[in-house]
Amino acid sequence: MGVLDGKVAIVTGAGRGIGRAIAEAYYMTRAVVPHMLRQATGSIIIMSMNYETMKRRGFSPYGPSKAALESASAIWAQELATSGVRVNILLPGGATNTGMIPAGTPSDIRFLYGVHP
Repeated sequence: MGVLDGKVAIVTGAGRGIGRAIAEAYYMTRAVVPHMLRQATGSIIIMSMNYETMKRRGFSPYGPSKAALESASAIWAQELATSGVRVNILLPGGATNTGMIPAGTPSDIRFLYGVHP
């Protein structure tokens, strides 16, 4: 899944399951890179999640799919490093009121993440 405006591709990899999520991101990136290379500029923005959340109990297959996507992003960034096309990973928002902060987290720590009683 992604959005393209000619110079920016936002890639979420938000499909169902590990294979589909990474495949969607791969094919979206593969589709936009030739256009960006011809322009000698572009930005691929990969949407991901916090590493600690990625490996939490109950976050499979979503967490492992994001780990794979981050690994692929690091490789793409290296491969495109001299081309004018950037690859960045964005960790949007925070864990506020989304169920991503584990139960039992002390209230002072929850407050730091924006969870206010």
